[in-house]
Amino acid sequence: MISHELIRQYPFFSGLSYAQIITLAKAADEVIVEAGHYFFQEGDALKYFYMLLEGRVAIVIGVTDHSVEHKFSDQLTGRIKTKDVTVSIVDRRDFFGWSALIPPFQATAGARAITPCRVIVFNGEELLKGFQEDSQFGYLMTQKVAQIVRQRIHEMHIELLASIEGELNAINRLKLLRKELWGDEGMKTIDQVLKTKGYYVCSIAPDASVYDAIKLMADKQIGALLVMDDGKLVGIISERDYARNIILKGRSSKDTPVREIMTRNVICTIPEKTADQCLALMTAKHIRHLPVFAGNQLVGVVSIGDLVKAIITEQKDLIRQLENYIIENVSIT
Repeated sequence: MISHELIRQYPFFSGLSYAQIITLAKAADEVIVEAGHYFFQEGDALKYFYMLLEGRVAIVIGVTDHSVEHKFSDQLTGRIKTKDVTVSIVDRRDFFGWSALIPPFQATAGARAITPCRVIVFNGEELLKGFQEDSQFGYLMTQKVAQIVRQRIHEMHIELLASIEGELNAINRLKLLRKELWGDEGMKTIDQVLKTKGYYVCSIAPDASVYDAIKLMADKQIGALLVMDDGKLVGIISERDYARNIILKGRSSKDTPVREIMTRNVICTIPEKTADQCLALMTAKHIRHLPVFAGNQLVGVVSIGDLVKAIITEQKDLIRQLENYIIENVSIT
């Protein structure tokens, strides 16, 4: 337990009653960790919610480490070596680990101390009990957490777009050079992306609960589900829909059907489109997933992560080809 006076110092907790502040204080402890400490990793079950008092924390996701050669058996067994990629930075007086308060209580990213850190650790299970006893307390805290979620999504979106723009500028320069040398740009199509990724589509029925949808996303470690009704695509539901239409509005995920919050006007693509074209479409439409149709048949779905990965792989292939060209055709005297 920490002093309730310490909690009252922070604007985030403004509007809470004295009794609610006491409940927070009883569920909290103050700890100090060294640089490099992991508070939690992607996919972990979360019990704790953190407030950073001093230091800096990186929000990270694991991506395949392409500097390491992986065997085919490693891909089958899931023993792929990964490395951390920082997607956001938590600074002083910011919060992280908010998934400890939101079903299915699973970390969608990891959190690593960049510097020595002093944090307040809130026991999410204890807080949820307090929310059940005081519904107004639960509503107020849910609204406050929703503000954090919205801001974090906005920050990550900006950082991702900046990263993608840098990758696209680099690969476009390489493509121009390749076209001059070999007469083609070698752009990957969505069909090629799906052949690498796989054609499996995760979907849910429109009458299923939003809770079931979010749980399925967590189980499959994906950010969206296609909504299918009698084999027909009728919508798409994403973590963004959940944040905006359930968390921000204080609604119950278990009592709300998917059809009430899903996006109905789904933007789709075809296998012949290139990864570059689809990435540009996603950026223009502010979306992160594209169902893929061959005629009237749904054949797969690609995410912005799939396309970024494909473009990075393509960039490496182009560099390798250009290096080989230089070795074979340029004399060193």
